[in-house]
Amino acid sequence: MEYLMTYGWAILVIAIVMVSLFSLGLFSGGFTPTACIAFSGYQCSTPVLTHILTGGASTTVAQLTFTFGQNTGSTIYNVIISAAPQSSALNTAGFPSTTAVWNGLLPSTATNPSAITSMVTGATNAVVINMPTAQVATNALGTAYSGYIWINYSTTSATTAATTAVKVATVSIKVT
Repeated sequence: MEYLMTYGWAILVIAIVMVSLFSLGLFSGGFTPTACIAFSGYQCSTPVLTHILTGGASTTVAQLTFTFGQNTGSTIYNVIISAAPQSSALNTAGFPSTTAVWNGLLPSTATNPSAITSMVTGATNAVVINMPTAQVATNALGTAYSGYIWINYSTTSATTAATTAVKVATVSIKVT
């Protein structure tokens, strides 16, 4: 009987702790790691996906920001960086369909692709990608987002149009 009393209290304490942790959501599977995992030859770090109110509370946009770089051994030109959800359909060229793609420009202050001249190997840049309006509702605050980062670029010169589309990283993040 003494054995049951001693260990019974210990089991009761453990049960109370487990119930408390469960009620706090620790075991609910809601944890989404923040990660930007780049493929070989590329760098990706510090991803943040935020909702931003513009023009009052009625208009919400979302932006994916991260640091991006390339280490392919050569300079790339006319760089356009895009993001798309993992569930996106691909077109015949193997690139995500245009309705799902979030287009970003490098550097983040650029307003059109012609402002992007080159990206030197080993250099990193801050990137801001605006989410299409239709995607904002599906990525509400607190929800998880997982997708891919794509780049379009040319390897020949700063005057050649982007000819290569490559999936360069995987992003997993919670919308804040």
